[in-house]
Amino acid sequence: MESDDSRIDHILRLEREADRLVAQLTVLRDETEAYATSRAAITEVTNGVAGLANDLSSIATELRAATNQLREVGTPEILALQDRTAAELQQIKRAGRNTRIVQAISIVLIVAIIALLVYQVVIPPSITFIN
Repeated sequence: MESDDSRIDHILRLEREADRLVAQLTVLRDETEAYATSRAAITEVTNGVAGLANDLSSIATELRAATNQLREVGTPEILALQDRTAAELQQIKRAGRNTRIVQAISIVLIVAIIALLVYQVVIPPSITFIN
């Protein structure tokens, strides 16, 4: 038969083991909660990336349409428009008309030049877009 001291020692060992197990279970619970929080954050990021991909797809489609329109217009037509606009601007300046009209025509000329640059430099014909 065991003595009272050995029973008490045994009970104390069991209590320490139980405390250690409780501490391990607490760590495990905390880690599980951290994983759940991480999973929620990853899901949120995944949804954000999917939305961004959809937005980029829409932008690519619109950019492709704009590129096709620029190709349809063609460089010679843009250059001709630029020359006509420059000539009209000079006529208006010589006639001394309203400066607002001169500014408006200047803006049209700048837009035509930018369109030409976009067509020739930024978007070379070798680039393909998402269908």
